[in-house]
Amino acid sequence: MLKYTFQHVPSVGEKLEKHLWRNGILQWEDYLNSYEKIKLPYNIHRNMEIFLNKSIDALNNNDVLFFERFLPAKELWRIYSEFMNNCVFLDIETAGKNGRQDFISTISMYNGKNIKTYVKGINLDAFPRDIEKYSLIITYNGKLFDIPFILHTFKHLHLKSAHIDLRPILQRLHLKGGLKAIEKIVGIRRPKFLRKIDGYHAILLWEKYQKGDSRALDGLILYNQEDASNLHFLMHYAYNKLIALFPLPTEKLPLPQKPQLIKVDPSVYFEIRNPHHR
Repeated sequence: MLKYTFQHVPSVGEKLEKHLWRNGILQWEDYLNSYEKIKLPYNIHRNMEIFLNKSIDALNNNDVLFFERFLPAKELWRIYSEFMNNCVFLDIETAGKNGRQDFISTISMYNGKNIKTYVKGINLDAFPRDIEKYSLIITYNGKLFDIPFILHTFKHLHLKSAHIDLRPILQRLHLKGGLKAIEKIVGIRRPKFLRKIDGYHAILLWEKYQKGDSRALDGLILYNQEDASNLHFLMHYAYNKLIALFPLPTEKLPLPQKPQLIKVDPSVYFEIRNPHHR
């Protein structure tokens, strides 16, 4: 979809982009090779000439930040198919119940092949090094929660990745609410023992782990890994729904299968949900 995109060019909005498509200017090279087919004001034509050549160079050099810088935020999803081979789906869990005293307990990252979880007190310090490998980060509500929390925790981390937040993209498709509710609507099914577990229970799992129960850490990691890995399906689902809205010869992405996640003892979830059960 990115090569069909013109809205990152200054002075080109949704209306002009559609006008270009209707007149057979579908991709960047179409304009550069046949711009005489459509008459534009000189300043817009000059912007097109400059930015489309820059776009070709940026794509050839895997410069995803160029597109993040100039694309409207609501259209950033268009970069996904070109950069998905170097992207990561990310989700954090936090612990603490005192607002500013909250801290990251775990971070899970899934690159479409392998999933890795970073745990406070074990390997969390390795996260800044590993996140730098990726040119694109995908989250759900990450602009407001995950990324600010990460930058607050790792004060010397300077992210050089573009960031797609799925929350506003899914809202555009009339999918609103929490991540779990949206998963259910689109057909993602979590294990039965996880379906009533939420962020509050994640805090309880961390506290239980801190008291010496290793099952609780595994339970927290699985919850975190479910959140991160399910973003992969949601990104492909949203991308396919959005490209279907355009009269363009774009190809749908295959809906991914869920990866193998950590094995857990499900009884730990029952215990945190029923603390007084004997």
